[in-house]
Amino acid sequence: MLYPIVLTLHSWLRWIVLGLGLAAAVASARARARSGPYKHFHDRLGLFFVAALDLQITLGLVMYLWLSPMTHLAFQDPAGAMRSSALRFFLVEHAFSMVLALACAHVGRVRVRRSTSDADKHKRAAWGAGLAVVCLLVGIPWPFMPYARPLARLSVEQEAPRQALTGAALEETRKLYDLRCAPCHGVNGRGDGPAAVNLVPRPRDFGDPEWQTATKDESIERIVREGGRAVGKSMMMPSNTDLTDADVQALRAYVRRMAR
Repeated sequence: MLYPIVLTLHSWLRWIVLGLGLAAAVASARARARSGPYKHFHDRLGLFFVAALDLQITLGLVMYLWLSPMTHLAFQDPAGAMRSSALRFFLVEHAFSMVLALACAHVGRVRVRRSTSDADKHKRAAWGAGLAVVCLLVGIPWPFMPYARPLARLSVEQEAPRQALTGAALEETRKLYDLRCAPCHGVNGRGDGPAAVNLVPRPRDFGDPEWQTATKDESIERIVREGGRAVGKSMMMPSNTDLTDADVQALRAYVRRMAR
């Protein structure tokens, strides 16, 4: 699937962008402090930073507008998405921070070109790249954030799913559930999430004992991975093709824990 590929490229490219941005800002700041000339090296470093950031933003826009299940869900009910911290982050906060970073980088680049003295060029290059990096750092979904993608991949036993998740594995799965499922299904799985208000049909109540008994593990895992349309259910349920098998199994086990 295209989404996991683009997501992986987008995630890894951020380190290159951050590295180039920091290098450009530090190089110009140090050169200005020493009254050094604005060399071809400084100009190329700034250019590479802006080019890498442009590519990063382009990949982000492709996911934002077409590929991401998060924004796809948020666009269905923007008002409901605003009540979910995870959906609001990806729909508004993350996007705004990245666009602001892009603006800072390009404005800084233009101002450098218009400057006539080396000191001014270094000053504007350092400020442009530095502010862009700050915006990037603010807008990145870091692992310590509640809506970040878990760094660790979880291993879940197929048998005894209600006992499989404990300790750190349970906490990581809760974060993943809160990010991918809670906006519609609610934090307790009752189908009462903030984005569920205008959804027809209503999201599944995972606590329903009849549903828990009648539904096989394989069915839960498939709908998590492929979305509602793939199994003849609501097309409002997005796919999660970027998740690993361990992630999907962990979410299935977490859903099983919600049985009343």
